[in-house]
Amino acid sequence: NIVMIDSHKEKRTLALKNGADTALSFEEATHEKTMELTNNHGFDYVFEETGLIENDILAMKLAAVCGTIIIGASASFGAEPIQVDQFLFRCEKELTMRGSIQSPYTFERAVAMLPKLSDRLESLVTEIYPLEDIKLALKKQQEGNSIRILIKPN
Repeated sequence: NIVMIDSHKEKRTLALKNGADTALSFEEATHEKTMELTNNHGFDYVFEETGLIENDILAMKLAAVCGTIIIGASASFGAEPIQVDQFLFRCEKELTMRGSIQSPYTFERAVAMLPKLSDRLESLVTEIYPLEDIKLALKKQQEGNSIRILIKPN
């Protein structure tokens, strides 16, 4: 079961088109909904890609016993430490937490997959800007409504 959780409806719709089984808003991503979707198990793998500390905590709550949480983004790079419920993390759930850098050969595997996924990847680029409009492109990306923005050099 692949479940995508995001605050942007457009991104949830795109996730469903690209193979997600369910797409939820953060408001819908409750413990009860997780249990419903996973037959009272929780998610074996939770990928946290927002960089928001509150979503790191949410990932721990949504993960199954002995689940793995992969933190792939960091908005503040350690400016605020994650407050971990030690009993939940170590005793009740025995969770594993990893950073995305620990995945060996990720870049090589991703490049090898590109030919098979090229049609689906095109839908991820939601806007294209020439190099001279890079400031506008970066502003658009920060607004959070774009999936990926392509900057074309001249």
